[in-house]
Amino acid sequence: MGTGIPDFLQGGSFDNVVIETPPPNPTFITNLSGCNNIFYIDRSANTAYECATACGGTGNGVNGVVRHGRALSNGDFVIGGEFTIVADCYDHAEHFTCYQWDNGCSGVNGIEISIPPDQNGDVWGFNGVYQLKVVAGPATVYGPTTSGRPIQTIPVDAFHAAYWNEYNYSFAAGWWTVQTP
Repeated sequence: MGTGIPDFLQGGSFDNVVIETPPPNPTFITNLSGCNNIFYIDRSANTAYECATACGGTGNGVNGVVRHGRALSNGDFVIGGEFTIVADCYDHAEHFTCYQWDNGCSGVNGIEISIPPDQNGDVWGFNGVYQLKVVAGPATVYGPTTSGRPIQTIPVDAFHAAYWNEYNYSFAAGWWTVQTP
């Protein structure tokens, strides 16, 4: 079953999708036979695409359900859910990753969270200062604590939440902050 996510990206649990015009007289548009839980609908061109530019164009999607998604201001699409491998080649992007239209999921390996975003309560969403609240503790997040820094292991205690920072730039320039909600 798929769920609509802002900016016409669709996520959910599926591998084959038939795209049609809306009822009452639907007309076949295209069939996406390998979208692996995420695809993009281009309403201006009346078509849809597999998100398939990752791993040099050979891999796409994720190996589990996509439950959450948000577009950043630069167009990067951040997703969260019950997946452990992204695009058949990134195994260190568990439960949290980013799809970039030009680069696929490349360049985001190592930024991940230890549990699905909603396991300890539904917390996915932006706060008032453009931080994406991703997961509530207890959990662990992996990634930098300031932009451009190395990947670190960061504990998220109970009654705290992990926020992904940098709404205005690319996902790769982001970093984690842990604080009370």
